[in-house]
Amino acid sequence: VYAPCKKSGDRPTKYDAVVVRLAAPAPAAPARLATKAQIDAAKAVTVIGFGRTQTLEIGRKYAAVVPIVSNACAGSK
Repeated sequence: VYAPCKKSGDRPTKYDAVVVRLAAPAPAAPARLATKAQIDAAKAVTVIGFGRTQTLEIGRKYAAVVPIVSNACAGSK
């Protein structure tokens, strides 16, 4: 979800993702995505990000290794 800041210096909204529109084309090529074979063979992924913790701490980068139990994207109940 894209939510523009109201004025310079405002923090983005409550969302964890922000869209950045570049003023000019970037000099680097876009990163390649994994192939289906690579995704099917993956057993775990490393997730990294900033976010508010249960103790409301912010500004620290966290990382975790998350096992992949299925790549079917079918969900479960």
